[in-house]
Amino acid sequence: MRSTLRRNVAVLLGLLGFLVIAVAVVLIVQNNLQPDKQVELLATFTTNLLGTTIGAALAFWFALRQLAIQSHEAHHKRLFDTAFELHREFNSFEMAVARSKADKVLQQHLLTKLDALYNDLPEETLRPVLFVIYFYERLWLAIENKQVDTKLVPELFGDIFYWWFINCFETQLLPALPDLWLKSYERLQNAARSTAETQ
Repeated sequence: MRSTLRRNVAVLLGLLGFLVIAVAVVLIVQNNLQPDKQVELLATFTTNLLGTTIGAALAFWFALRQLAIQSHEAHHKRLFDTAFELHREFNSFEMAVARSKADKVLQQHLLTKLDALYNDLPEETLRPVLFVIYFYERLWLAIENKQVDTKLVPELFGDIFYWWFINCFETQLLPALPDLWLKSYERLQNAARSTAETQ
């Protein structure tokens, strides 16, 4: 929106400048030259000014076009880089350890809802579970806010996420939980649906 406004202001300023110069030249010519020379000079001036204006407008348009292409490429690269940065994080040693510990905790408490785990287990025991949940929440927020290349997400995260959702989160993160977990559940459920639809 701002770039469109800037472009419109630049075009208006250019047209205004063109009009000011044209009026100034016409006034100078009328006051200082004979009628036959006035027509010749005005025709030359108008042709030159028109050529310059068209050339400047084309250069401006090509520059805007190039800027738009570069901006699009930079945006796409940023989305691509974000997907692979999240993938690196997901496959890091720290996350692998957290996923392993979280799996053990959730398998030991298979029928226990996450809010009960949150209240009953020590923070140290529950931390890996939260680590995995918060990672998937960040991933979903990145998808929801178009901050990641969504074409790469199913390939990079789909199978493992779907396993986590079906085996752990779906049974233990029910919508009946307090508001604290309801948003987590909804985000995880939406991510699972998106993954299933793209596979």
